[in-house]
Amino acid sequence: MPRMTKVLLVSNLFPTPADPARGIFTARLAAHLQRRCELSVVCPLPWLPGWSARGPWGRLRALADVPRTYIVDGVLVHSPKYSTVPRLRAIRAQSMFLGIAPTVALLHRKKAFDVINCHWLYPDGLASIWLGQQLGIPVVLTALGSDVNLLLDDPFVRPRIVRALRRADAITAVSAGLGRRIALEGLPPDRIAVTVNGVDTDQFIVSDRAASAQVLGLPDHDRRILFVGKLERVKGVAYLVDAFARLAARDPHLVLYVVGDGLERAALERQVATCGLAARVRFMGAAHPSRIPLWMGAADVFCLPSLHEGCPNVVLEAFASGRPVVASRVGGVPEMMQPYTGLMAPPGDAEGLESALELALHTAWDTEKIRAHAAHRSWETAADAYCGVYRHVIGQRTADIHALRRAAPRIAA
Repeated sequence: MPRMTKVLLVSNLFPTPADPARGIFTARLAAHLQRRCELSVVCPLPWLPGWSARGPWGRLRALADVPRTYIVDGVLVHSPKYSTVPRLRAIRAQSMFLGIAPTVALLHRKKAFDVINCHWLYPDGLASIWLGQQLGIPVVLTALGSDVNLLLDDPFVRPRIVRALRRADAITAVSAGLGRRIALEGLPPDRIAVTVNGVDTDQFIVSDRAASAQVLGLPDHDRRILFVGKLERVKGVAYLVDAFARLAARDPHLVLYVVGDGLERAALERQVATCGLAARVRFMGAAHPSRIPLWMGAADVFCLPSLHEGCPNVVLEAFASGRPVVASRVGGVPEMMQPYTGLMAPPGDAEGLESALELALHTAWDTEKIRAHAAHRSWETAADAYCGVYRHVIGQRTADIHALRRAAPRIAA
């Protein structure tokens, strides 16, 4: 039996005991990678002093209390901490590297990794490039979304990301749109592979709408628009609330359920109160990942009004649940959508979102056809694609070493 490839997966986007929904897509990929290779996971998280819990960085401070090791879906996660000052970005990658290098070195002595795969370009990506140089192994960088869509527009961070990308042995992106954006930085397109996300079609199924609503304790007369995600400005929920206010004036049974939490929640609740919709827009808070299939099953339409996206897994989860999607035309969303799966609207356009939602609510959708659209996007397929990239860079690095050894006598001469 051939030796299994030894992979170190690095990403700050990974579930923690305190936040089981954090980076859940990375955890699902890791669970399938673990069946194909000898996998180690390092989730570097920032450390701030205890007094910061009382300030505006309280959410970051909570990450310092995540255990140094824990298990998610059978995957052992190492979570070394690194010192950080939230507004001091100049040394963030260096600080992360110094914080995680001892843990990685210890794991490498035990396992002798063949390759590092880092999911998130900065600061994780640059720190991983330095880890690869220190250990003498290839590095694959994976772009997920905002690390391209937002950070590459940041004049301070952009050169650091580009430096990491140019030093990587390979680059993967979860959508073709992200890959094209990376190529604009002067990266050869043939060094960028598209490795799309998957969806668990055993967990997300076409379920009875009324039965799902009953389990969740929802009124049976509601017509339901659902949003699931972090309540951050980039998710565009404020535009969804504006669109919903117009729709609600015409449909007394329409309710918007917002599942998730985040820094924008208080502002969104104020917006809802100003519109007089407190009884019609219901903030349900963060839900455990195991509850999301129920929410999908209870929905009439799922809406993702994001201003930027990579390859949003929540759209695939809605498809697998047989639910139509109304989403902003951003990132990898157009690559995911078909006329029979839902509708798109321009980002940041409440009127466009209103029109798309109204049409979606009055369309007879074929749930099984929507479900079938997600069937080929499995995590098994995604894991196979990543393993193919790993084998390629390991083989290329080995070939380069052999070529250098063959050339050594000529160089010496």
